[in-house]
Amino acid sequence: MGVSCLTRAASFSNQCRFPFGALLLVWTRASAPHVVRSSARRSILFLFVLFSHAPSGAQTQDAVHTDAVQDWKNGTINAQLTLDLARARMRLPADRTAASQFLRYKAPAQLKDVYLSVLVDSQNRVGDCLAHEKIRLADITALVDAGHHAVTTLSPSVRSLQLSHQTPLTALARLFVTHETAYVPAIPPTSAVSRPYTGILIDARGSLPVHGEYVSEPLSACLFPKIWSTDMDLIYEKNMVHPDRAKAWGVVRYGSVWDEKTYRDRIGTMPLKIIARGVFGQQRTDPIIASKDAAQILARPENLRLLAEGNVIILCDEAALRVHVPYPLVDEHFYFAYHDVKRFLTDERSPGVGVRSGINTLKITVYDVRFVANSPEILASEKDRVDVIATALKKMGPYTRFLIEGHTADLHRPQEEAALSVARAQRMAQELSRRGIEMTRITTAGHGATKPIAPSDTHANKAKNRRVEITILRD
Repeated sequence: MGVSCLTRAASFSNQCRFPFGALLLVWTRASAPHVVRSSARRSILFLFVLFSHAPSGAQTQDAVHTDAVQDWKNGTINAQLTLDLARARMRLPADRTAASQFLRYKAPAQLKDVYLSVLVDSQNRVGDCLAHEKIRLADITALVDAGHHAVTTLSPSVRSLQLSHQTPLTALARLFVTHETAYVPAIPPTSAVSRPYTGILIDARGSLPVHGEYVSEPLSACLFPKIWSTDMDLIYEKNMVHPDRAKAWGVVRYGSVWDEKTYRDRIGTMPLKIIARGVFGQQRTDPIIASKDAAQILARPENLRLLAEGNVIILCDEAALRVHVPYPLVDEHFYFAYHDVKRFLTDERSPGVGVRSGINTLKITVYDVRFVANSPEILASEKDRVDVIATALKKMGPYTRFLIEGHTADLHRPQEEAALSVARAQRMAQELSRRGIEMTRITTAGHGATKPIAPSDTHANKAKNRRVEITILRD
């Protein structure tokens, strides 16, 4: 009977990717000489029940679904795992225990990707930091295990089993607080007259001008935003905060209402109230404040201490504070591939190519693509650059799709430019297909000159607007 149980356990381990060593450990512990024989029988019986009713790996691929929200207002990651009992070929009430155990087993793998999607700063998500070896996958697994798991519950339709999970965002932020002492920002000479404040309240709601770009976008929340002045002097960042404070309550708190009483525990009764003038960063996470407001902070040691204590509130739009994580999520392999693509493009020194990541997408922008005038034909001088782009796209692996969007720079011919941008996107798709990327994986679109990133008033700005954007999507 013992050999039979181990054989069945090994088989199930292969199907559902359970670590067989862990299952063997459970069996051997229950079968140890100093354990009562009845305990061994109960353990073996439990393994039989769980293995007999658990679904295979193929069946569970679509049986478990995760809905997740990054709640920046309350500072938590909230997720709900749902096991579709019919897809998993489980029946109630006989399989209730097995289903609950299986859902808890799947939780770390499912929730890991939710954590990887969280923005750390203006350039990186947690997944990027993993790819850069700033953290380990074991750190994420430990956070998942330490999070609050509610009791599994049946859905009202009794067709699925649900497991709720919650973790404070500060627990995730602690992984990145590695400094031992806070530093004081450089204080430029100023004649500003200031007074002591009890905190800093920055209103960054609404669409704000993006520094260095011809667009306005809302601020995005992240673990470690920076604050800049309109002169682009750095006013605030995480290493200015005492590490104990940064670990305890983060470097900022986010809110959505202009009511200082709501944040009194953080900014006191006399906060410095500031209206943000813009936003900065690849991910639009950093508010820009007027230099005169920055001077109010830097002019007095009492106000510098507000930075060291993290007495900072940033107001955002309500929608920006509840980030719904799209499903299915990309896993760590996407971030490793993204890291390889960025490094490859850097090593190749391909001019006029930018890379930006989204929650589960990656966008490569090719600026100033040389076409024959008023034609979709790509000039021969672009051959090397197209070769580099094709090689970069292949590094993302076979389970990716590509959206290619064309943009032009002439504002005076809207209909002609719209058609031309579509044709140019299609021609880029054909060129990539010739280099080994299947056309079935490519979708094209064109926007004419309706989405400029710079005013088309100079040759340099027109070159920025005359671009092709390639968005990489994981299946």
